[in-house]
Amino acid sequence: HNLDSMRSLCKRAIWIKDGRLQQDGPVDEVFESYLNSIAIESTRSCANHEYGLTIQKVELKNYEGERSDVFRPGENLIVDISYAAQKRIERPFIAVGVLGINGSCFASNMLLDGQTPDYLEGEGRIRCTFKSIPLLPQDYTVKMSIRASTVTDMIVPYKEVAYFKVQGDLGEYG
Repeated sequence: HNLDSMRSLCKRAIWIKDGRLQQDGPVDEVFESYLNSIAIESTRSCANHEYGLTIQKVELKNYEGERSDVFRPGENLIVDISYAAQKRIERPFIAVGVLGINGSCFASNMLLDGQTPDYLEGEGRIRCTFKSIPLLPQDYTVKMSIRASTVTDMIVPYKEVAYFKVQGDLGEYG
């Protein structure tokens, strides 16, 4: 789906989920509900019972550490992942990516940057900070995955866990 194109071309949207009408109404209201649903459902379903890992919530925060889903070009974007690990998970690899209407924008991948924690155990939090996000005003999706130390075993498949919007006048940024 290209939400920005749909928003500029349509006044009304219909959201169909599991073959049933979920919502029918003004395009901005339907998109807001749809994106909120993605974030809520994704967070609830981020669990792997074999590894004993549950992602409790994923929150987006601004540079002041306040929860937000609206950012301006050049601001910091903090992805805060709360988890509960019933079993000790040795050296997991976590990837967090930001996608826009044209696909992937940027990502952080512990497999590539070497910033892997020694283990996950009990309840905790992992934070990924993207500094000075170079993004145009539009809607974005945050995706996440977690791999075991074997790299081939997927604990949490790459999935949508949050969304946000960038707003601002690009003239201010050059």
